[in-house]
Amino acid sequence: MSLEKRLNVEKLISAISSRFVGKIDPNKAINSSLKDLGNLSGADRVSVFLFDEEKKILSNTHEWCNDGIKSQLRNLQNIDRNTINWWISRVEKLNFVNIPEVSTLPNNAKFTKDFMESQNIKSFLGFPIYHKTTITGFACFSKVSEKIQWKGKDFSILRIFSQILENTFDRLNAENALRANQELLSAIFEAVAEGIIAINSEGRITQINARFIYMWRVPDEIVEKSDFEILMEEVADQLKDSKIFIDKAQSLRKTSKTDFNMIICKDG
Repeated sequence: MSLEKRLNVEKLISAISSRFVGKIDPNKAINSSLKDLGNLSGADRVSVFLFDEEKKILSNTHEWCNDGIKSQLRNLQNIDRNTINWWISRVEKLNFVNIPEVSTLPNNAKFTKDFMESQNIKSFLGFPIYHKTTITGFACFSKVSEKIQWKGKDFSILRIFSQILENTFDRLNAENALRANQELLSAIFEAVAEGIIAINSEGRITQINARFIYMWRVPDEIVEKSDFEILMEEVADQLKDSKIFIDKAQSLRKTSKTDFNMIICKDG
């Protein structure tokens, strides 16, 4: 690979990688990247396929097509996994599938051959997307206008892109799982009959449920400050023995112990 081509590859990978950092719109990031990959590789179609493991089906989720190339996105939904068994076995063996000439595929690849010829694909290159050790999808180059030998740079950029997708999907799945857990905990937090607050090590209130606010008639401006000491002073003002309450609250804050005490309000 010449220096100029190597620089173009590095520039492309840098641009693609930057799209998947931080809070992202994954569909926008993927679609923009497919276009860049297609322009650099000369592929006529760049696609992402993802598995539904429960249903054992594969669907084309994202696609970029060169000018004059017909989209296959709508046609490639809910594909039976058995249709591409040869393709999957090649990926499991080599960690990629390279088909320079679809028309020469062997008899045991008939389903894969029929699948690709139905899309007018003459040459194909695909890399797997993994979750741990399980194949969850593919990133693919297709050539429709002519058969070609894929170059080293094509292997490099598609392999790296598939790895970027792996990391992105894992991160998004983890974030979604965390968000779901937080929503569940928040629902439980609000449903209990007791007034509860949660604070961090710096004395900032991270959560306070509606029951606590109601029980202690905490004003909105105090809630918004999220300051544990200010909140305790607000509560203590309503008690007959405020000093004992504040001392106990401060000591418990510094330990993992639990304690139960009766408190008496000024209004009885």
